[in-house]
Amino acid sequence: MTIRINMTRRTALAVIAATAAAGIAGSAQAQESITYWSMWNSGEPQQKVIQKAIDSFTRDTGIDVKVQWIGRDNLKKLAPTLNSPVTPADLVDGAQRNVRAILVSTGSQSDLSPVFESEIPGEAGTTVASVFPDKYLDFITAEGAKWLVPYEVITSQWWYDAAFLPEVEKAPPKNWADFVAFLDKAKEKGVAPLALDGDISNFNLYYFAEIAVRHLGPGKLREAVADPTGEALKDPRILETAKQIEALVKGGYFAPGYNASKWPAMQQLWATNKAAVIFNGPWIVSETTTYAVPGFKPRSFPMPDVGEGAHQTQEVSFIGFAIPKKAANQEAAQKFISYFLAKDRLAGIATDAKNLTPRADIAVPDELAPAKQAIETSPEVHSQFDGLIDLDADYTGKVLIPLVNELIFGVKSAQEFQDALVENTVTYRRLN
Repeated sequence: MTIRINMTRRTALAVIAATAAAGIAGSAQAQESITYWSMWNSGEPQQKVIQKAIDSFTRDTGIDVKVQWIGRDNLKKLAPTLNSPVTPADLVDGAQRNVRAILVSTGSQSDLSPVFESEIPGEAGTTVASVFPDKYLDFITAEGAKWLVPYEVITSQWWYDAAFLPEVEKAPPKNWADFVAFLDKAKEKGVAPLALDGDISNFNLYYFAEIAVRHLGPGKLREAVADPTGEALKDPRILETAKQIEALVKGGYFAPGYNASKWPAMQQLWATNKAAVIFNGPWIVSETTTYAVPGFKPRSFPMPDVGEGAHQTQEVSFIGFAIPKKAANQEAAQKFISYFLAKDRLAGIATDAKNLTPRADIAVPDELAPAKQAIETSPEVHSQFDGLIDLDADYTGKVLIPLVNELIFGVKSAQEFQDALVENTVTYRRLN
């Protein structure tokens, strides 16, 4: 009997030990996988580049990446889960403004400083921070914590076909008078000077924000709209910005039908040489490839000097990786980010997806070289829309964008725009 009892105890202890070991092994195995909710759709160039890196990452590290190619709503899908004990995604990516709006504004982001301090696998002695330009850091830092690791750089410029307009490649407009003269020559050539898909409010906002930030200086437009008294918006430089846009409207420089167009009608017009220039980001190159005229040679030039005393500044924003604060497998997610930042892996964003990367040692596609040069040589840089959509999205959507639309569609004059901007801003600030 005694023997049987001892045997039972031994068996029980063995079962307990085996179960505990299995639990530990199971936990270790769970830590060696991450769930990644991506902003890209299956088949997009960036998706293919990242999937290739995922495959090699798993081979090299044994860490499994369970990726869902959700598309642009990935962060919206994540938002309802942020109050849960554990969020379902360990790793996400998105445009800088979307990551800030959904993760940073709710305090749901992890500090990614350890990623910047980490060594890039396969590049001995090279940290992520060492390949990342200092001028970018302010845009992805909040209260000392870095909340985004960019892998794609975005900037906006005037895009044209150098094969169709070779004279522009030789001597792009340097100031506003040169720019207007160039638009007049396009009209004489029988080409619509400006392509603008007016149904995309952000494209309309580009005109106001990009001209205004050069008159006022980086960060000053955001400060002006935040003034609850509206006095800052009475600045004559705001009126000058509106007058320059008004002159474009009254001069008939926008392609006919722009105010009722449906994207991508106007960028198709541009890609078929029926419009001279379009103000857009570098994605315009890959987006128009399938319908551009044979021999199309996309190139760009920055917003010209908008007036005396204007700031020489270039817009910069990012697409990058973020990790939710409540992600279960943060360390493994950090490892993947560092892994992807290696030169030979990140280079696919330039070569295959035809976009800019934050690494200076990655070759830039010819069509994006002017945009890259503008960022590197500009004495100042500013955030997309001067940070308005990032930091003041509700105001921008409810007050600024509707008024900009009326200005750029010729519904309001420059003075009427400024007056309404002051009045509507005061009302909004009082109620919110």
